Amino acid sequence: NPASAISSSARARFTTRTHGTSSSAPEAARALDEIAEAGFWRIGLTGHAAQTLDQVMGTARIALVLGSEGEGMRPNTEAHCDELAKLPISARVESLNISNAAAISLYAAATRPKGE
Repeated sequence: NPASAISSSARARFTTRTHGTSSSAPEAARALDEIAEAGFWRIGLTGHAAQTLDQVMGTARIALVLGSEGEGMRPNTEAHCDELAKLPISARVESLNISNAAAISLYAAATRPKGE
Protein backbone atom coordinates (compact mmCIF):
# COMPACT_ATOMS: atom_id res chain seq x y z
CA ASN A 1 0.00 0.00 0.00
CA PRO A 2 1.73 3.23 -1.15
CA ALA A 3 0.07 5.29 1.57
CA SER A 4 1.74 3.17 4.25
CA ALA A 5 5.13 4.39 2.99
CA ILE A 6 4.30 7.89 4.20
CA SER A 7 4.79 8.40 7.91
CA SER A 8 1.83 9.14 10.10
CA SER A 9 3.48 12.41 11.07
CA ALA A 10 3.53 13.51 7.42
CA ARG A 11 -0.14 12.62 7.00
CA ALA A 12 -1.01 14.42 10.24
CA ARG A 13 0.65 17.62 9.03
CA PHE A 14 -1.95 17.95 6.28
CA THR A 15 -5.03 18.91 8.23
CA THR A 16 -7.96 20.92 6.99
CA ARG A 17 -10.01 23.73 8.40
CA THR A 18 -12.98 21.37 8.60
CA HIS A 19 -11.13 19.55 11.39
CA GLY A 20 -10.49 22.75 13.31
CA THR A 21 -6.86 23.32 12.31
CA SER A 22 -4.94 24.32 9.25
CA SER A 23 -1.52 23.25 8.07
CA SER A 24 1.17 25.91 8.38
CA ALA A 25 3.61 26.42 5.53
CA PRO A 26 6.59 24.97 7.47
CA GLU A 27 4.53 21.93 8.46
CA ALA A 28 3.50 21.34 4.84
CA ALA A 29 7.12 21.71 3.70
CA ARG A 30 8.29 19.12 6.25
CA ALA A 31 5.53 16.74 5.21
CA LEU A 32 6.44 17.14 1.54
CA ASP A 33 10.09 16.44 2.39
CA GLU A 34 9.05 13.23 4.17
CA ILE A 35 6.94 12.24 1.17
CA ALA A 36 9.99 12.68 -1.09
CA GLU A 37 12.14 10.64 1.32
CA ALA A 38 9.55 7.85 1.03
CA GLY A 39 10.24 7.74 -2.71
CA PHE A 40 7.36 9.75 -4.14
CA TRP A 41 7.64 12.30 -6.99
CA ARG A 42 5.72 15.37 -5.76
CA ILE A 43 3.55 16.98 -8.43
CA GLY A 44 1.90 20.27 -7.52
CA LEU A 45 -1.22 21.21 -9.45
CA THR A 46 -1.48 24.85 -10.46
CA GLY A 47 -3.06 26.67 -13.37
CA HIS A 48 0.13 28.57 -14.19
CA ALA A 49 2.27 25.46 -14.83
CA ALA A 50 3.81 25.08 -18.27
CA GLN A 51 3.05 21.37 -18.68
CA THR A 52 -0.02 19.22 -18.15
CA LEU A 53 -0.35 16.46 -15.57
CA ASP A 54 -0.11 13.78 -18.28
CA GLN A 55 3.18 15.27 -19.48
CA VAL A 56 4.87 15.15 -16.08
CA MET A 57 3.48 12.02 -14.40
CA GLY A 58 5.86 9.41 -15.77
CA THR A 59 5.80 5.99 -14.14
CA ALA A 60 7.27 6.73 -10.69
CA ARG A 61 5.22 6.72 -7.50
CA ILE A 62 3.61 10.14 -7.26
CA ALA A 63 2.06 12.36 -4.64
CA LEU A 64 -0.41 14.90 -5.96
CA VAL A 65 -0.26 18.25 -4.16
CA LEU A 66 -3.23 20.62 -4.41
CA GLY A 67 -3.63 24.10 -2.99
CA SER A 68 -6.60 25.57 -1.25
CA GLU A 69 -9.86 26.53 -2.90
CA GLY A 70 -9.57 30.05 -4.30
CA GLU A 71 -6.02 30.91 -3.18
CA GLY A 72 -4.30 27.92 -4.74
CA MET A 73 -0.93 26.68 -3.63
CA ARG A 74 1.41 28.74 -1.47
CA PRO A 75 4.79 29.60 -3.01
CA ASN A 76 6.62 27.60 -0.31
CA THR A 77 4.50 24.55 -1.09
CA GLU A 78 5.21 24.94 -4.82
CA ALA A 79 8.92 25.14 -4.02
CA HIS A 80 8.73 21.74 -2.28
CA CYS A 81 7.21 20.02 -5.32
CA ASP A 82 9.41 18.22 -7.83
CA GLU A 83 7.23 19.33 -10.72
CA LEU A 84 4.29 21.66 -11.31
CA ALA A 85 1.49 20.66 -13.65
CA LYS A 86 -1.90 21.87 -14.82
CA LEU A 87 -5.02 20.08 -15.92
CA PRO A 88 -5.91 20.59 -19.58
CA ILE A 89 -9.09 22.64 -19.45
CA SER A 90 -10.75 24.95 -21.94
CA ALA A 91 -9.50 28.53 -22.11
CA ARG A 92 -13.12 29.54 -21.47
CA VAL A 93 -12.94 27.98 -18.00
CA GLU A 94 -10.94 29.94 -15.43
CA SER A 95 -10.36 27.03 -13.05
CA LEU A 96 -11.90 23.94 -11.47
CA ASN A 97 -12.94 23.68 -7.85
CA ILE A 98 -10.63 21.63 -5.66
CA SER A 99 -12.82 18.53 -5.51
CA ASN A 100 -13.15 18.35 -9.31
CA ALA A 101 -9.41 18.93 -9.78
CA ALA A 102 -8.64 16.21 -7.22
CA ALA A 103 -11.02 13.72 -8.82
CA ILE A 104 -9.65 14.30 -12.33
CA SER A 105 -6.05 14.10 -11.10
CA LEU A 106 -6.59 10.92 -9.12
CA TYR A 107 -8.29 9.29 -12.09
CA ALA A 108 -5.41 10.32 -14.37
CA ALA A 109 -2.88 8.88 -11.90
CA ALA A 110 -4.80 5.62 -11.46
CA THR A 111 -5.20 5.03 -15.20
CA ARG A 112 -1.75 6.11 -16.43
CA PRO A 113 0.41 3.54 -18.21
CA LYS A 114 2.47 1.48 -15.78
CA GLY A 115 6.27 1.28 -16.05
CA GLU A 116 8.21 -1.84 -16.85
